[in-house]
Amino acid sequence: LKDFQGLFSLYLVDLESSKRLHVNILNGKYIPNNPDVAYSGMSIMKIAILAEFYRQTTGGALPYELDLVKKAISESSNWTSNLLIEWIGDMSANNGLYRLNNTLAELGLENSFMGGMYDTNDPPGFRYTPANTRTDINTYPDPYMQTTSSDIGKLLEGIYRCAHLQDGLLLETFAGQYTTEECLDMLDWLMENRSGVLIEAGVPEGTPVAHKHGWAEGEPIGDAAVVFTPSANYVLVYYVWQPEYTYWDVNSTLLADISRATYNYFNPIAP
Repeated sequence: LKDFQGLFSLYLVDLESSKRLHVNILNGKYIPNNPDVAYSGMSIMKIAILAEFYRQTTGGALPYELDLVKKAISESSNWTSNLLIEWIGDMSANNGLYRLNNTLAELGLENSFMGGMYDTNDPPGFRYTPANTRTDINTYPDPYMQTTSSDIGKLLEGIYRCAHLQDGLLLETFAGQYTTEECLDMLDWLMENRSGVLIEAGVPEGTPVAHKHGWAEGEPIGDAAVVFTPSANYVLVYYVWQPEYTYWDVNSTLLADISRATYNYFNPIAP
């Protein structure tokens, strides 16, 4: 990355040791991680919608509700994601966004918000955050929804720990509002999001990857995942952005290579 002209952000957590690596690299040089760098939320914010859905679900979700989840997460439908936000708000989009943002704030994810629905032309409910007010870098993130690599990484870590260790951010913040089964369900839904690129492209075929990716024409490219491997499970979240235009071909290859290097770090090839 020393010759890369643009911004690369990474948040990596070893889920066994809880050791983590958090870096932001701009034009080959490290820049401060605190505050983190704001990126457009894109479809990666659907992880937060999923977590809020299960926070509000009691006694098991109904079939039609699970159908919304399937289309929003595994099929990445923006239209269905909007319906899920309305469901979160008792059939009110404004209430749904309000509740979602309150939950993000309570979780301490201060740089993440949704100020509007997907594909809307309504004025955004923009929020100033430490990330989007830093003066040394600006990715011109979507005013409707923003997040950072560390915020999404912490959320994924919370889902994993809830599912497999019965502790962590979700259970500590919302005691009694999540079950182990619900957190396992969240990971299962994210595993159904199969794209074959980015983080998935860097791991051996058949490796379970619970993730949500996001990109748009010329916009940042990102992926956020829990990766399950023989030697270790880990959270990997990364984004890449270039000022003029973030080209898919070269940058998606770079991100796949970084995923491969991460997998090989945790699963070294025997000499």
